[in-house]
Amino acid sequence: MIAPSANANAVVVTKLLSAEMRTQSLSTAARYVCPKLWCQVSLTKSEGSFTLRTMPEILNPYPTQTSTIRPTPLVLIGSLVMRPLLILALGILTPLVVRLANPNASWQEAATYENATVILVDVITIGVIAMLLARQSRRIGDLLNFRPADIGWGLLVALILLAGFFVCTFIGNLIVYRGPPPIPEEIIRVPLVVGLVAMIAPLTIAVAEELLYRGWLQPHFEARLGHWPGMLLVALAFGVQHIGFALGSPAAMVSKVIATTLVGVLFGVLYWWRKRLMPLVVGHAVLDLLGLGIPTLVTALS
Repeated sequence: MIAPSANANAVVVTKLLSAEMRTQSLSTAARYVCPKLWCQVSLTKSEGSFTLRTMPEILNPYPTQTSTIRPTPLVLIGSLVMRPLLILALGILTPLVVRLANPNASWQEAATYENATVILVDVITIGVIAMLLARQSRRIGDLLNFRPADIGWGLLVALILLAGFFVCTFIGNLIVYRGPPPIPEEIIRVPLVVGLVAMIAPLTIAVAEELLYRGWLQPHFEARLGHWPGMLLVALAFGVQHIGFALGSPAAMVSKVIATTLVGVLFGVLYWWRKRLMPLVVGHAVLDLLGLGIPTLVTALS
């Protein structure tokens, strides 16, 4: 017998058990009541019956995933390729515009402006996710859902990501360069305003990418393809998007894609662990602040 509880925030599943079933453990009873439910459960025994209670965030291992309106395959594929294509366009257009405005700027100097102009892609990404969620009667706040504990967990995630990024970058460089990448001899100069805007970009990047890749794409693709295939596909898209940040060198492009794809796998596993976006947003923002924002500002000040 399945019936909703008086509390709208819970689901109560009650199954009358035979005398033989009553002698089994609660965990066995839980599997009998709901054999396909992938979650943690709590059971209480009352007057010859067992009651299985599951809160929504436990009933669904991915609270960001909805079971009411599933996006079509076309929408999912469009969401998957959207940001990589936007970043690619950004990587082409930003240096062109900068060099038209300042013919003396080198390609590498002009490409550094992407650390600031990427905010435009972030705004578009967040807007698209907001529209997709609205079709499911949801909001971005439903995905982010900040809690004070997310700061502490986010800092722990940041430490894991920093260590993981170092290892993944080492692997990418080892595969492509057989060692450390060559150090550019050119002195890079960027305006102070670019350095200041680049300090904001880590936050917008973290919000946009976690909403898109982990909040939207990963749960939907895992639901269709399975956990590992779905997560790996999203991690690959996350890595491919970084082609737009390394167009000046084919070797750097391959190395960056390898490294960031591996980092995308790490992000996916961390999402499996926490089952919340905000710790990943905090950790992602810290990672990009140390690896993108601060270096760009230091370059602008030097």
